[in-house]
Amino acid sequence: MDPATARQLATHYGSLAFDIARLANEDPALGERVHPDGPEIWAQVAYARDHEWAATADDVLRRRTTLTVRGLDTGEVRARVERMLAERDG
Repeated sequence: MDPATARQLATHYGSLAFDIARLANEDPALGERVHPDGPEIWAQVAYARDHEWAATADDVLRRRTTLTVRGLDTGEVRARVERMLAERDG
């Protein structure tokens, strides 16, 4: 795992960072960065969806990650997050 991502997970999730890292280890696609310029990975989106009741892209991008604050909340990122959130609903 990239050191910036590991640091970001530890800072924002504490001991729960291991749960997110485990998701990325089990599915390498979840270990990819949400945006190339930020440390957040798709496992954080999956974790927010499955364990933190994130229901909208804003729940993920604005409230559970730093993507919006960093100016990385692009249309493409938002669309991919919305698709991932919809997977929960079938």
